[in-house]
Amino acid sequence: MGLCCKLFSCLFSIIITLGIITLILYLVVRPSEVKSYVEATSQLKRFDLTNNTLDYTLDIDLSIRNPNKRVSIYYDRIQASASYDDSQFGFDSNLPKFHQGHKNTTIIHPAFAGQQIINDSSVVDTYNKEKDLGYFNIDLTIHLKMKYKALSFKTPTYKHDIKCNLRFHQGQKNNPAPIEPNFVRTKCHVNFF
Repeated sequence: MGLCCKLFSCLFSIIITLGIITLILYLVVRPSEVKSYVEATSQLKRFDLTNNTLDYTLDIDLSIRNPNKRVSIYYDRIQASASYDDSQFGFDSNLPKFHQGHKNTTIIHPAFAGQQIINDSSVVDTYNKEKDLGYFNIDLTIHLKMKYKALSFKTPTYKHDIKCNLRFHQGQKNNPAPIEPNFVRTKCHVNFF
């Protein structure tokens, strides 16, 4: 047997061994997908579009649930962005990093306030239509850099997103009192495992 065959055989054995170890760790740990909700306490306090300027104040209470028994999560960077009709109007990069233990729920509080110039006529049209209907659809995206820890093993850093499609009721043009609650708890899409 030549040197090349021995090296290939050794490399193949290492790859198979690492694969078996990874499979055993996965079966022991059994990771579950993280769950996330925008809670009913979230508020769209101001959302006015006048003279192509959007004035906004949006306070979010976002719960992140780690349902795993043996996996903890390190959130190294958390950033949030808010969009309306595919046009970003808010960004929050001041969210604190944290460690989330086993079977734990943590609530973070992205907040958006300010003004944004809107030059897209389709955004203005959508705003006017939704204002008449008594609600606004807002998209929230949470950008995460995180690590997982299982047993004594810690993974490299991964980038993930949490995406939430939100509807805030504001009352209709002819009836300023909202027919429905301002906001109801909304499940978000999480792309973890």
